[in-house]
Amino acid sequence: MAVKIIMNRRKLAVEFLGLIGLLVAAFASRRRMIARALKLSPPRFRVRVEKNLRVKMRDGVALATDHYAPRANGSAPAILIRTPYGRDHTGGLLGVIHVFAAHRFAERGYHVLVQDVRGRFGSRENLFRS
Repeated sequence: MAVKIIMNRRKLAVEFLGLIGLLVAAFASRRRMIARALKLSPPRFRVRVEKNLRVKMRDGVALATDHYAPRANGSAPAILIRTPYGRDHTGGLLGVIHVFAAHRFAERGYHVLVQDVRGRFGSRENLFRS
């Protein structure tokens, strides 16, 4: 009886480790799986991210901005996403969606600027300047 219990525990441990391995592999390939599900072209570039840049507007207000850029030489088209919902996970689900979209565009050769609007998230402290 004791031998049977030990064998069952070993079998359970091997199955558990197999499941953990499967989850790790799925997590590692999540970008490829999502891109395939969305029918995106394969990524061409690695992405460089500059966070919390301050971009000064005409009226002097500096808006908080994140810049996602392909690691490539030369010029590239740009996309500006201005949002009241946050530039990253602090903005909840919509912020996560902005980060996801910015990465996907940058992997395909676009410069992407994700910017908080006046009075929201990182741009809030500049609204009432003296």
